[in-house]
Amino acid sequence: MSTQSTHLTRKIIAIVKPELVAFVKLLGISEVYEAMDSNKALEILENNLKRNDVGIIVVQKSLVNRISEDVQGRVYPIILFLPDTPLDISKSSIEEYRKLVKRIIGYEIHVT
Repeated sequence: MSTQSTHLTRKIIAIVKPELVAFVKLLGISEVYEAMDSNKALEILENNLKRNDVGIIVVQKSLVNRISEDVQGRVYPIILFLPDTPLDISKSSIEEYRKLVKRIIGYEIHVT
């Protein structure tokens, strides 16, 4: 009797403005989509949410001012927003990670 191991791998993709494409590729994300505005970014996001081979979608935060509740509340694929405005960058990273963990596991975690 042979045992067969199935190893599932999922891609990380990114949706960013043209000026961030090179930076995101330097981070090791090879599948990068360019979007000049929110409409194009949302179209790309919706198309990629249907894919079974995508595990994480990184989206430049300023591209998605509005995003539907059902998309935001999805557990999988995970949608991470890349902060890119001075206001977003100045926010506490602990708070951002706390929101992400709560969304994924359903509980808020406080570390003191």
